[in-house]
Amino acid sequence: MWVQGKKQHMRIESLNVLGKEVTDGLAVLGLQPSSFAEALVQMKEKALKRAGITEEHVLRKIEERNVARKSRLYDKSDDIRRELAVVGIALMDGPDGTSWRPGVPLHLQEQLAPAA
Repeated sequence: MWVQGKKQHMRIESLNVLGKEVTDGLAVLGLQPSSFAEALVQMKEKALKRAGITEEHVLRKIEERNVARKSRLYDKSDDIRRELAVVGIALMDGPDGTSWRPGVPLHLQEQLAPAA
């Protein structure tokens, strides 16, 4: 029983350390969230500001892309995804529809990519 209790204590300790590292990392980014959900909201706000667009614009583009996909206009759908990716907005398709998250703008991805 003592071994199991020790393992659980070690897991909790590891999670505490990980939580501190994440919080410290967010602080470096200028984020001081009280929760990880709040951190995502703050990151989205920063991404929108960096991109110079509003969330309403992103949501309109998602809807426009959904219409294009339903109409099998995949080139248009890809263009919309790429247009948002250029400014650092990543689209994620899932069973509940399309959502967005902050991403790395394409020009920075190219700079960060390792040389082949």
